[in-house]
Amino acid sequence: MSPLLSRTIASSRAKLNAYPAARAIFLPDSEPLRPGALLVQPALAATLEGIAAGGAEAFYKGAIAEQLARDVQARGGLITAHDMSRYPVAEMIPLCRVARLHRALGAAPMGARRCWRCCRWPRRRGSPARADSPIVPRPSPRSPA
Repeated sequence: MSPLLSRTIASSRAKLNAYPAARAIFLPDSEPLRPGALLVQPALAATLEGIAAGGAEAFYKGAIAEQLARDVQARGGLITAHDMSRYPVAEMIPLCRVARLHRALGAAPMGARRCWRCCRWPRRRGSPARADSPIVPRPSPRSPA
């Protein structure tokens, strides 16, 4: 448990207390986990193992989707297992940024499939593009500058 996560849990105590499962994980004995504590999430581990074993199919069409839909509906949400099974999965290359010898990966923004053409590898004048350079958007020819 990092100091930052510990502080975030402490500042979110009221929200976490509203959900018994979250309270049990993040507020054992009604206190936020302290820095250095071991954060154990067996249900998350089981979910990730199921996805690793069964791929997208396990998440969108299996028991995980059914449980997710039940949990969402129990809190007033509208997602159903049928909705999950109809979701179009699109695998995309993550965004990558290298800074100070560290590589950070992040999810591509929503709608990135449609705007990927308007992105480019930035370069300094006269330097070749590198595969580890960050992706940044550039205006499309049809959009105003």
